[in-house]
Amino acid sequence: MANYTKTTNFAAKDSLPSGSAGKIIKGTEHDTEYNNIATAISTKLDAASGTVTNLTGTANNLTVINLTATSGTITNMGFSGGTIVNLASDLAVADGGTGLSFATAGSVLLGNGSGSLVTISPGATGNVLTSTGITWESAASPAPKLSEFSSTGTWTKPAGTTFVMVECWGAGGGGGGGSRTSTGQSNGPGGGGGGGGSYTFRLFKASDLSSTVSVTIGAGGTGGAGGGAGGGFAGGSSGTAGGNTTFGSYLSAFGGGAGPGGGNSTYNTGGTGGGVLSAAGAPTSDASGFGGASGSSSPPDAATYGAGFGGGAGGGSTTNAAGTAGGSAYQGGAGGGGGAGTRPNDGAGFTGGAGGSITGASGGGGAADTAGVTFRFGGGGGSSLGSNGGTGGIAAGGGGGGAGHSSTAGGTGGTGGAGFCRVYSW
Repeated sequence: MANYTKTTNFAAKDSLPSGSAGKIIKGTEHDTEYNNIATAISTKLDAASGTVTNLTGTANNLTVINLTATSGTITNMGFSGGTIVNLASDLAVADGGTGLSFATAGSVLLGNGSGSLVTISPGATGNVLTSTGITWESAASPAPKLSEFSSTGTWTKPAGTTFVMVECWGAGGGGGGGSRTSTGQSNGPGGGGGGGGSYTFRLFKASDLSSTVSVTIGAGGTGGAGGGAGGGFAGGSSGTAGGNTTFGSYLSAFGGGAGPGGGNSTYNTGGTGGGVLSAAGAPTSDASGFGGASGSSSPPDAATYGAGFGGGAGGGSTTNAAGTAGGSAYQGGAGGGGGAGTRPNDGAGFTGGAGGSITGASGGGGAADTAGVTFRFGGGGGSSLGSNGGTGGIAAGGGGGGAGHSSTAGGTGGTGGAGFCRVYSW
């Protein structure tokens, strides 16, 4: 049997590239291969779950699932396409997070200066974010505020106010008392109606006003007494002028003039209306619409003594005729009606004039001898023999004049309406 010899080319096998079949690995090459494997593992980590300790990574496109890191640092993680899923703890503000697991829908995130962000809920419908000077809160939108003064008091400027508008009405003048006469005498007029107070308004910047402002409400003028009982003639007393209404030193509205008492003459005029820039009757230009109206003419003519912002004049009175209606005013107070006169020959009485209105028509303050119960309307004049004049309406209405009487005391004039003030803040 022949002998065969197997020969192997070890040199050729040893020179094959790493990883080739038949490659002979020397002892020193084992370390190199293992080191290469370790490097691949450390730079190509893909952990579906588990805990990684002392992790330092430089990945820019890393996906980590169920990662719990007890220590270590990941730097320069770009997340151009990477995702962190099921992060074990909330990401702190210092690390670029919010420190919150979730935020309620519609809430607003606010920093608290030290830790996790806090949230503010929207609150009620229409609320706005309002600064308290320290933080923010959800609060109702500031609504315009209205303050009304029918008596003297103090206005306090609301916080956060930008503009303030003020309206003032002076008080109405009191009506004059009616005369007392005897049958057969030639004169016996009633008292003239009181003039209406003026109206003024002004818009202010809140910063131009002090934090508190004194509000003074003018008192309605008192009515004059009628001529006393007895024989012969006795004239009635005049009323008093209405007081001024003021909003500190910032705004004033002058009161209406007093109605004259029934005198020893055929005609008796009404009181002048309060002026916008000065006291009753000055200026008295009806054409301007701002001055107080002049007292009624002789004989009285109701059509000529209305006003715009000034007060309407009081109605006049005459012997042997009804009292004249008070003058109307657009914004000022209306004048009171004139008191009824008497008929000289038999002493019969007539009808008192109606108070003026804010619509340009007489009668706004009610019929004769009736109070002007509506805002800014003048009172009616006294009707029949010796009846009293009506009280002027609140806020600037003039008092009605008292009626004359042929044998006993004349009627008392009506009291003027008190002033008024409104303050709007927003």
